[in-house]
Amino acid sequence: MPLEVMNSDENFYLWWVPLVKNSVDIGQSEKFPNGKTVKRYVFNESEVKGLTAFRPHYSEMYSPDAQGQVLVSEDFKQAWVDAGLTGIEFKLA
Repeated sequence: MPLEVMNSDENFYLWWVPLVKNSVDIGQSEKFPNGKTVKRYVFNESEVKGLTAFRPHYSEMYSPDAQGQVLVSEDFKQAWVDAGLTGIEFKLA
């Protein structure tokens, strides 16, 4: 989406990444000792299959709309790296 900046002639773009409700299988995911926060995700395949990028969600998640974590596919990561782009640190989820 184009982003209008008043004090710059340079083009900027905003990337909006959707939250996918119930994308995380909370029962199968590895949790921290509190039992409610996910340490390592297991996804509901039916919810995330074919997605390039999304923000995870599970029913017990605190303030899901405020979660900034974005998960991307390996294809997205490779295209980003191949294009020589910077600005994103990729970590295995």
